[in-house]
Amino acid sequence: MTQVTWVGRFDGHAAYHQINRELSRHLNREGWTVIRWLHHDGPDITSLTPFLLSCTYPPQPLQRRHEHNLILSTWEFAGEYGVPRSFLEVFRQYDLVLAMCEQAQEAFSAALPEVPVLALPLGVDTVDYHPRGAYFDVGELLGRDRRDDETILLYVGGTDPRHGYQRLPAIMEALGENYTLLAKVGSYYPTDGMAHPRIHLITHDYDSLSLLYRTADLLLHPALAVAPSLPVMEALCCGLPVVSAALPAVLETRERALRGGMPRQAMRLAACRLAPAGLHHIHPDCDPYWWDYEIDDLVQAVREMADDLPADRTWGNAVGEELDWGHTAENLADLLRRMR
Repeated sequence: MTQVTWVGRFDGHAAYHQINRELSRHLNREGWTVIRWLHHDGPDITSLTPFLLSCTYPPQPLQRRHEHNLILSTWEFAGEYGVPRSFLEVFRQYDLVLAMCEQAQEAFSAALPEVPVLALPLGVDTVDYHPRGAYFDVGELLGRDRRDDETILLYVGGTDPRHGYQRLPAIMEALGENYTLLAKVGSYYPTDGMAHPRIHLITHDYDSLSLLYRTADLLLHPALAVAPSLPVMEALCCGLPVVSAALPAVLETRERALRGGMPRQAMRLAACRLAPAGLHHIHPDCDPYWWDYEIDDLVQAVREMADDLPADRTWGNAVGEELDWGHTAENLADLLRRMR
């Protein structure tokens, strides 16, 4: 039977909701019937579906056991005790843990040797995220005319510390007057305290961010921990160059993008190092480390990128072929068939 019960949220703009929506849709194209459940506590349908796949944040305990029970999850931080104990307790209830990138796979495997963990790299909706298409008028976004010598940067992310949001004012101050930042933050994140004359905050939840990626000159990715970064993947599929710290998950995406034909100059990475992240703001039951960097190094990478932008963005089409959700769904379908 090619049926799977999928537990998670499918509506809205949060990352897990998008992942559930896109991956389940593409798995359906692979010939699988996907039964979507917000909570797995309704009527007993375990006899109908041999497979259960849960993808929630935080991980949700197993409510009804199927023949095969999988959980898809991730965690952005490192360290010997970097994974929350509450995550590990939930993972032990499942037969297989699927990690959203190799970095998370390594962290889960080290913390949970008794449960199999496999990497299932995520994808991008390349029907939407590609170089050619609509874009915004920069002047309308800024409320003024764009200057000839102005470089438009784009930030896409949250406001909790791992995204590097709090570092944006210092980065923009160091860059100088020729740089302006469009900061796209989900409406579900608090944005208090962000005030800088060259940072334009955008909190509207667009159905797609592809227009923003096509509008900017480069993506500024100041994160200290990702696993993986959907904005980096989406930007590259739109042919938008990226500046980031050399986080392990970003390096994974870089290798995939290079296989897809990304010009090497389209991504510049600042050096980083493992450092204690302090008490996690939501999960105090872990000792997380993240990848810290010097702001001056990231600023220098932005300047070098701005001086050497690729001549066009058509390479994003080939990158999209490499990062498309269809590959993730194929890998998941193959895995499920082997488990039957």
